[in-house]
Amino acid sequence: MFGKKILEGRERAQSAMEYLMTYGWAILIIAIVLAILFKLGVFSGASLTGTSCLGSPGFSCSNPVLSSTAGLSFSLGQSTGSELYNVLIACSGSSGAAGYPADGTYWDTLSSGGAATPNNALPVTSAPASTASLNLANGQSVTVSNVICYDSSNSPTTGYTIGQSFQGYIWLAYSTSSTGTPIQTQKAITISVKATS
Repeated sequence: MFGKKILEGRERAQSAMEYLMTYGWAILIIAIVLAILFKLGVFSGASLTGTSCLGSPGFSCSNPVLSSTAGLSFSLGQSTGSELYNVLIACSGSSGAAGYPADGTYWDTLSSGGAATPNNALPVTSAPASTASLNLANGQSVTVSNVICYDSSNSPTTGYTIGQSFQGYIWLAYSTSSTGTPIQTQKAITISVKATS
């Protein structure tokens, strides 16, 4: 009788140990997977930010890519009904008091191929200087590249790490006359993108 109870106790203990070992290993594996996902930033708020590029009326945007070394590139199109001359571009994470790019942002000049050249002599707080830049015909699209974006604290996105997100606006300054200084300033695109390289 006493031996039978000991055997039953051993069987229960063995059954409990097997139960704990089986589920213990499963819980340990789940904990390791969760730790890896947390380390990769899957649970951060920035990971929930999708890529979007929304043009205001008369402008289109597609295929935004943010590189931490080369800046922002995207496809820009315009259908405002007239040609835009000497188009300058700025990328800012916030608007200034008057709805223009925030202080600390600079206009970039655009080559005929769409490559942006940062020009720190053209702060957005002053009227854009007369400068030879891209002309954009009505109905034309161009791939814009190398645009330096400035986040809401006026830091350039060239220092972003892979997976870090930027949300902000693309501004255009242009003239409607082939001989004019860029005087029209417009928030043309709202963008949300993650650094991929």
